[in-house]
Amino acid sequence: MKISLRRAAAVCALAMPLALGTSGIAMADAYDAFDATAGPHGAVADVVHAGTGYGHGGYHGAFFEDHSVAGPDGASSEWTFATVGDDGEVTYVTVLDTAGPDGASSSFEASAGSHGW
Repeated sequence: MKISLRRAAAVCALAMPLALGTSGIAMADAYDAFDATAGPHGAVADVVHAGTGYGHGGYHGAFFEDHSVAGPDGASSEWTFATVGDDGEVTYVTVLDTAGPDGASSSFEASAGSHGW
């Protein structure tokens, strides 16, 4: 199985602004980190983004994290996206995709509309 680290990085970099619309691009307070390593036995890439700002008619905070690995026996990607609005409403999504010589699997967990306190 081939995995393109450039493609994974591009998807991760675009996921945050696309998920929040153009408001994700205008975030004033943000933290971003990206790390990728490749060697003879595989590759790993990690992306983290956290930020706050105004958009879609209110104040919000958001967090995105992706961890992807690939090697001779398969690949795995797990990502999490969470937001909180100015009213305290929390949305959370996490996805885990894996593939290997014996098959593939995908899991999805989400919650929306809860108040974090």
